[in-house]
Amino acid sequence: MRNIKIKKFGSGNNHLLIREDLGWDPDGGPSMIAYYLQSYESIIALALHRPAYGFHSLSLDGRTWDYSRTTAKHRNAFMDRFTPWAVNNTSSTTKRISAGDIILEDLNAPYGVGFFIGHNSSLNNRGVRNERS
Repeated sequence: MRNIKIKKFGSGNNHLLIREDLGWDPDGGPSMIAYYLQSYESIIALALHRPAYGFHSLSLDGRTWDYSRTTAKHRNAFMDRFTPWAVNNTSSTTKRISAGDIILEDLNAPYGVGFFIGHNSSLNNRGVRNERS
């Protein structure tokens, strides 16, 4: 059974934070957690965490990670929350991409990340909850 939680991220209704437990450890807790940032109809970021170790990796969508100022604002807030880096802005993100610390990939490819968490069927239809993390 998949455990997915969806809530608004930031102001407005156009940015969603999706949390998905990707596996279970012997004690019954999640062994890996994926956090996705959806901006309108596109997944722009994916952060993976291992609860026993913390931050694992960050992937950004190669086409939409820097789509607009609003996208950048939400991406930076997402990175502030889910990565260990102290400064998150477009300049530092570009440097981290060049250094290989951030992976650029197609997070919205058919049968990719967005497809499996409901990207094409609109996550808003799943019921956005205003939960505290």
